[in-house]
Amino acid sequence: MPKQNEVQESDLIRLMQENLALTKEMYLLTQKVKKYMLWVQIIGVLKILLILAPIVIALIYLPPFLQQAFSGYTDALNLDTSQFKAILPGQ
Repeated sequence: MPKQNEVQESDLIRLMQENLALTKEMYLLTQKVKKYMLWVQIIGVLKILLILAPIVIALIYLPPFLQQAFSGYTDALNLDTSQFKAILPGQ
């Protein structure tokens, strides 16, 4: 009967070694997926910034530019500026 016990131990050791090798492979794949997901999140944030940054900058710098542009036209055409006060705040 000792042979059967030795066979079971050798099978158990072989299975544990296979399990360890597969676990290491799974760990490496998990690390790759984790890095990929990090880069996906970073690129997603950059996409949002590329869309929102020009809009925010335009909202900050465009009204004074439009006020200057409309003031030149209103002076040249002698228009009533009260129409533009509703469109351009701060005038």
